[in-house]
Amino acid sequence: MRVTALQAELADALHKHTCPVCTVIENSLKTQIGHILYESVNDGILRSRYIEKDGFCHRHASLMRSVGDPLAHAVLYGHLLKMRLTSWQKQRPKPAKEGCLLCVREAEIENNVIEAFKQCLKRPEFVKAYRQNGLVCQAHFHLIALAPTRQRTDETLQFKAITLDKYQRLLHHLEELARKHDYRFADEERTTEERRAWQEIVDLLSKKRA
Repeated sequence: MRVTALQAELADALHKHTCPVCTVIENSLKTQIGHILYESVNDGILRSRYIEKDGFCHRHASLMRSVGDPLAHAVLYGHLLKMRLTSWQKQRPKPAKEGCLLCVREAEIENNVIEAFKQCLKRPEFVKAYRQNGLVCQAHFHLIALAPTRQRTDETLQFKAITLDKYQRLLHHLEELARKHDYRFADEERTTEERRAWQEIVDLLSKKRA
């Protein structure tokens, strides 16, 4: 079976203590942001779509700001503010719109990455690496393992069993961490997994969308 670039990126992401699907999506999104910032100054169509969507949502605006491109931000937000001022002066506020350009693009990226992940589950070496190093977040676990019954395969059922076992072990680490905070057991040394568990669980159980 030929391994695509997306599947290879997912395999590489298994070596990190974060959801591999989220990691690949975030990397792809940053690439998209780079394109937007690079093209925004001269691309009238892009600016029009940006205005039509009423700017970026808070999460994607913060992600773009972290890139730190003053010129692109001055052009995009200057144009948006000019339109807003005109609307405010005429006392015709526009209703807030759901989503933004990057929300739409992120949803497309997510679908592609999820499908690539399902294809990866057909490769024994990927499953072995996932069992050793990987763990998907709750949102992507739902999309991959809790699909309608007719869409479940032997590969996704195996993935579900592995993932549930990993979350069960993570729960054990959290419970042990809490137990060792009790003064009666404070002399027991905390393991590396226990010290890391409380930080990992935040990202793994966070909601991806409002």
